Amino acid sequence: MSILTASGSLALRPMTDSPADLQQYLRWMQDPEVLRFWDGLTCQHTAASVAEKHRSRLADGMTPCLILLDGDPIGYCQFYPTDAEEYDCPPAEYQRFLAPTDKVFAIDLFLAPTHRDKGLGTRTINLLCAYLFREKTVDALLIDPKVHNARAIACYKKCGFRVLFTVPQREEQDGIRHDSLIMALFPT
Repeated sequence: MSILTASGSLALRPMTDSPADLQQYLRWMQDPEVLRFWDGLTCQHTAASVAEKHRSRLADGMTPCLILLDGDPIGYCQFYPTDAEEYDCPPAEYQRFLAPTDKVFAIDLFLAPTHRDKGLGTRTINLLCAYLFREKTVDALLIDPKVHNARAIACYKKCGFRVLFTVPQREEQDGIRHDSLIMALFPT
């Protein structure tokens, strides 16, 4: 399988619809520590639902990837072109920081719980962002953690992302509407 980008022992490769990739993603989507910040603890995933989600992401122009450490999957990331409407942002807030002509991509990621707190999130984000700035020539990258995801927010800030604004009650998780921080990274 082709590697999208790599640095040392860390690599990103496109996720496929192979049984191995889909089963790995399903295992992660059944882990409470992943679900707590990704889909919510009440979300029930099946082999069929993750396969459909994968097809839907591809159809929507997303690039889903596995994060590899020494060739073994340790997490998931995705990136896709976005704008204010696609990203569910108030246009006036969005346009304070980004022009309608800017090429903007959104990113999302998680690491398996056994690989957290080892600097791998920072390394992954830096690798992904460098790839997107270099290969996709984007003007900005956006990420949207829920405000209560302190670990992720600290990691994103460490990688150079800055908070642009908060979108109140943007995402529903486990029956509760949560605020999202809209954070951005610009090329240096």
